[in-house]
Amino acid sequence: MLVLHSTSNCDVCYDSYGQDNPASTIPCGHIFCYRCISVCKPSICPLCRKKFSKSNVTKLRTANVGDVGSEAIVCSPVSATPSTSSCRLDGGRESLRGKDFDDRVAAHIKETGEMIKEVTERVYFQHSVEAALRAKLAEIELEKGILLSKVRLRGEAT
Repeated sequence: MLVLHSTSNCDVCYDSYGQDNPASTIPCGHIFCYRCISVCKPSICPLCRKKFSKSNVTKLRTANVGDVGSEAIVCSPVSATPSTSSCRLDGGRESLRGKDFDDRVAAHIKETGEMIKEVTERVYFQHSVEAALRAKLAEIELEKGILLSKVRLRGEAT
């Protein structure tokens, strides 16, 4: 059983759940307001990035429960198991980021670091090539006497 309080909000738009904006679940077990899930394109969970079909979105039935709290509502059905659910809306909010998310972030950071290293090496190499070409150009100019005439002109102007 999942208990939503009046302070429970959709993790996408942060609006409260209600009759005009019912809580809805998707196959991965995460819960969002129906408006956010119905316009989600592509159909990928905003939290765990798992694909889902619009036909698998389930609006949760709600009923007021006095002993839980005057403004609390109980929702059913919830298909999430504790191992796949990374979002509880019972006021005791667990971390929205699970191990899978953290692993993907770590992999992305590593990949980004590798790309930065690769680009830095390319820039350094291109800078080295440019420096070598400039040195070769200066050498050719010296051989042809072109640079000496420029140096003489500068020297005469001073």
